[in-house]
Amino acid sequence: MNLKVCCFVRMSKELPRALDFCDGNLHINTIAYFRENGYDKFEGIGQHKPTLDTVVKVNGQRIPPEYLAGPIQIDSKNIQCIHVFCMSVVRPGDFDEVTDLNTPGFRKQLEIDSRCFSEFGDHAVIIHKPQEFINRVHKEIKEQSYNGACDVIEYIDPKNPPQTEIFTNDPIFYKHEKYSYQKEFRIAIETGNSNTEPLKLNVGDLKDITVLCPAQEVNDLIYSKIIKM
Repeated sequence: MNLKVCCFVRMSKELPRALDFCDGNLHINTIAYFRENGYDKFEGIGQHKPTLDTVVKVNGQRIPPEYLAGPIQIDSKNIQCIHVFCMSVVRPGDFDEVTDLNTPGFRKQLEIDSRCFSEFGDHAVIIHKPQEFINRVHKEIKEQSYNGACDVIEYIDPKNPPQTEIFTNDPIFYKHEKYSYQKEFRIAIETGNSNTEPLKLNVGDLKDITVLCPAQEVNDLIYSKIIKM
C-alpha cells in the first residue's frame, strides 16, 4: 500500500460515462464550467480583498466600503480556460500501521463522504494504481504539447486566504473550505487556447488499474480489496 496515496475515486452520474473512462477516455471541463454550473463560485479566484482595506473606484469615483456587499474577488480570464480533471483521493493520513484497536479510525480516514455520491453520481471508478494513472495522463498531455500539473487540493477560508504568491498567481489547487469533504485531487491542463469547451484525452485502456462499482459500495471495496492489494 502506498502510504501517501492509496487510490483515486472518480464518480459519474452516467454508467456509459464511467465505462468510457475505464476505456481511457477522459472528459475534462474548464474552471469556467464549474463556476457557471453552480459547483463552486469561488473556482479560480486568486485574490480576496477585504472591503475595509480596498479602494474601489468607478469612473474615477471612490465607492465607500459600506456600499460593497462583500470582499472584492479578483480572478484571471486565463484561469477560467484551464481544464481540470477532478477525483477524490484516498490517503491513510497519520496511520503508519493498522491494528485491531485503530481499524475503525483507519476505515473512517479512508471513506469517501456520502455527499459526493449525491453530487457526482451513483457510479464510482476506483483507480487502484494512482501513480500509473498519473503517468499515463502526463504522457498524453506531453504528446499533445499541453502544459499540465497535478496536486491535492488545499482548502481555505476565502475571507482569510493564504497571502502567498502561489495562491495569488495560480489558485488552481485551492478551494473553499466548505468543500473539504470532497478530498479532491486534480489534474490541471493548459491547452494554450482561450475556449472553454470540454477537453477529451485518450490515455489508453485503464481496465488494468481500475475497478467499477456502485458508489454506495465504494468504501467497503476500498477497504476490503484495494487497500489489501
